[in-house]
Amino acid sequence: MREFSMLGKGRHRMLLALCWLFLVLTRSGAVSRCVDHACSPPIGNLASGRTLLTHSSCCGNSSFHRSPCPYPTVTHHALCPNDTHPPAHMTDDPFLHPDTWCRPHRAGAAG
Repeated sequence: MREFSMLGKGRHRMLLALCWLFLVLTRSGAVSRCVDHACSPPIGNLASGRTLLTHSSCCGNSSFHRSPCPYPTVTHHALCPNDTHPPAHMTDDPFLHPDTWCRPHRAGAAG
């Protein structure tokens, strides 16, 4: 009978040690970076390291289902005559390579 009571004390100590360890780990000060504020991804190029696929044309696949097209259909070369603007230029750094970024063209807009 005495062996049974010693086994009970061992279990009690083990349970107490596990509870203490749980409290220490949960109260250690390690807090999620999303607590009490918006959880945004770190600043950086989210397309970096990913394969970029593009499918676009004037009014081709936009969420605006207007007819007729709000501006005349033009080729990309007419919008950016000095640059063919490959997909790789859509993921590069605009500060390191500003000449690879093409401004959107709007009908009647200067520039």
